Amino acid sequence: PCANHNRKMERLAAKSAAPRPENCQCCGKQTDLVPDHYRGTPKFRGWICRACNLGIGKLGDNIEGVTQALNYLTNGN
Repeated sequence: PCANHNRKMERLAAKSAAPRPENCQCCGKQTDLVPDHYRGTPKFRGWICRACNLGIGKLGDNIEGVTQALNYLTNGN
């Protein structure tokens, strides 16, 4: 059920999306892009590649998770 809901939110986000750029708005790579949306909503956030989408999601889809990962990499812990 969660995967179906997420796909539905992705489709709805695509409807309100800005034009698709050539590169991922997160990593800058030129690859297949998906419409990113705020978790649990159809609110469009940007066009990113699947790798960035999965990475952000696995970090909790929030600033705190990304900051913790940044701190980990910065401190070498």
